Amino acid sequence: MDGSNSLLFAMVVGLMVVSPGPNGLLIIKNVPSFGRISGYYNVAGIATAFYVHGTLTVFGLSLLIMQSPLLYGWIKIAGGSYLIFLGVKCLKKLFEKQTASAENNETDSIQRPEHTPISHPSFSLKQKATWYIEGLVTNAFNPKVSLFYIAAFPQFIDAGNVSFVAAYSLVTIHALIAICWFSFLTVMVSVSLEKFSQNRRLMNGINAISGTLLGGLGINVLLSSR
Repeated sequence: MDGSNSLLFAMVVGLMVVSPGPNGLLIIKNVPSFGRISGYYNVAGIATAFYVHGTLTVFGLSLLIMQSPLLYGWIKIAGGSYLIFLGVKCLKKLFEKQTASAENNETDSIQRPEHTPISHPSFSLKQKATWYIEGLVTNAFNPKVSLFYIAAFPQFIDAGNVSFVAAYSLVTIHALIAICWFSFLTVMVSVSLEKFSQNRRLMNGINAISGTLLGGLGINVLLSSR
């Protein structure tokens, strides 16, 4: 694999990874509620999805999907609907938290001193799997990534001598860059929220914005043309 070609690829996907999108919103949605661990499992799912995109491209399935209006339409509906589901789930949880907070505010203030630290709960394997699947599905149905692997990714592969090793090496570069960036984002969100974790309005605002943007992205996917 040519070094300059790999460097150019890394620069292109690096810019793509750091640009705003559903992957980052997913982490911003989960970390305030569950902590860094949720972000790390999201990151693992996001990284895995790049291999899904790469495999579909290497075997020509991505082009087949784009050329089939029916198949493309169903995939677009599935992806958009899932983003809307995540957004609604976030907003629903926000509403439930606000209701519970209003009902138990007085009780909580009596039972727990104001500055007593809240312990971090342990999460079940099912919950961790949910975070992983959220990252996997969100990135697998990310239109920006799909279009890149259909239109741009083949340009970095020698058409006359297609090598699976070279192709998956590029996918690995993409995955590693994403792991670094979204892990950094996870830490930054976590550190920032540690300072404002007692500010309920701020936390609720973050959840509301994340849920609304995820839902908006889902609607945009459903309404978008090819």
